Amino acid sequence: MSVRPVCPNLDGVTMKILFIWHAAADPNNRSILSEALAYPGIDITVVATRVLEDRLSNWRLDRTIVERNRRTGSVMRVVPALAILPRSLGYHFHPGLPRLIKSTAPDIIHVHEEAASLSAVEAAFWRRLLAPQARLVIHPYQNVRVDYRWPWPPLERFVLAAADAAVAGNPGAARVLAGRGFRRPVYTLRTLGAHAHEFTARRGGQLRTSIKKGMPIIGFSGRIFSGKGLHILLPAMALMKHRAQLLVAGEGPKLPEARALAVKLGIADRVTWAGRINPGRMADLYSSMDIFAAPTIDRPADMPDWREQSPRAHIEAMLSGLPIVASNGGENAWTVGSAGIVVRQGDPRGLAKALDRLCASPSLRRKLGNRARARATANFTWKVAARGLVSIWGKIMEGRKGRVIRG
Repeated sequence: MSVRPVCPNLDGVTMKILFIWHAAADPNNRSILSEALAYPGIDITVVATRVLEDRLSNWRLDRTIVERNRRTGSVMRVVPALAILPRSLGYHFHPGLPRLIKSTAPDIIHVHEEAASLSAVEAAFWRRLLAPQARLVIHPYQNVRVDYRWPWPPLERFVLAAADAAVAGNPGAARVLAGRGFRRPVYTLRTLGAHAHEFTARRGGQLRTSIKKGMPIIGFSGRIFSGKGLHILLPAMALMKHRAQLLVAGEGPKLPEARALAVKLGIADRVTWAGRINPGRMADLYSSMDIFAAPTIDRPADMPDWREQSPRAHIEAMLSGLPIVASNGGENAWTVGSAGIVVRQGDPRGLAKALDRLCASPSLRRKLGNRARARATANFTWKVAARGLVSIWGKIMEGRKGRVIRG
């Protein structure tokens, strides 16, 4: 559903946002905030950790970055804030947050973290003491209800009681919030996206030239652990009636097992292991594929509290005009919609049948690929996410009753 933004420039007063997000050190992550500057009356101070080291990123933010939209006058400052335990997500917090709250005098404090995190706890605490006029917005992605150990349950309840609204990064996160008893406005909005212009629907990437010709190329991209379902995709490849090549991009703890499984199934000669792909080469990766497979499973044994939350690879593949075959795990069906084929999770035979259907029909691949790009462009780009976010901020500033905003 498209959303028309509410003008945030209320009575000529600029809307001041204090945005707390550990991953904002990565410029790609904060693209949504850069796009938000296209609207007038926006003043954003972003609190980011100085060092971001996780399974996908390695960024260091050594100085404050200022970005201004000359046409609208809106501005963003990205502040490298000292964080205690920065590599322990959920446990990290910023001792300099009180000073930033006092100096920015925000209208909205937007915490892009889970409610059960120290970042959210400290934001709720200092908002009450230093900026009681500010609205507090939490921004969770967790789509699995987790039974936390003490002291997290009372800390989470404190944050939920303090928050004026929530932006749920996916429908599952909205359901978890409801299950926790959160009764304030909840807006469902996908806030991780991609730039449409960076991806092309043309086939012919450089990786394609190194793969045996004459067969469709099925692609997989992501961290290789049980939840991503590569151990389901490999048996599906062995069960397919149509011979196809598999291009696997990514690394992870289950990579050695996956390689061994390909050998055991007798398909090692049809699998290309591309390893980790730099962000600048992702467009080439997707243009080397004919079909994108996303066989994720919920609550795998090695990560029992995990469900696919906001699959960026799906969006990039869709923007690249690829037909998608996805399991019904996590938020896959919400993301893919009618732009692909959704199968039961954990079912290699069902996955093989869907892949065979696409391999047998180039016209169906083109049809679903065109539909995928159209859906992603209309719903999941950074520009669309920014439009929705600005609309939400405007509604919160006006004190209007919230409603769900869906992609």
